Amino acid sequence: MNKEVKDYIIRVKETLMSKYNMDADSARFDIIFSHMFSSLVKPPYEGIHNDVEIVADKIHNEWIERRERRR
Repeated sequence: MNKEVKDYIIRVKETLMSKYNMDADSARFDIIFSHMFSSLVKPPYEGIHNDVEIVADKIHNEWIERRERRR
């Protein structure tokens, strides 16, 4: 994973933390288990061209869906 990708993931994590009041561990967990993660860490790093806030919203929505399925 290159520096640009790491910086992007940090920005997504920070957005999740500030926008959705998540702690760092929860934000990291949601990023790693999201469908977006593979597009962020595998070449050609397609995901880093998306708006950080949009990616954070999608990851948060996935978390909501996972939580609803567990009920």
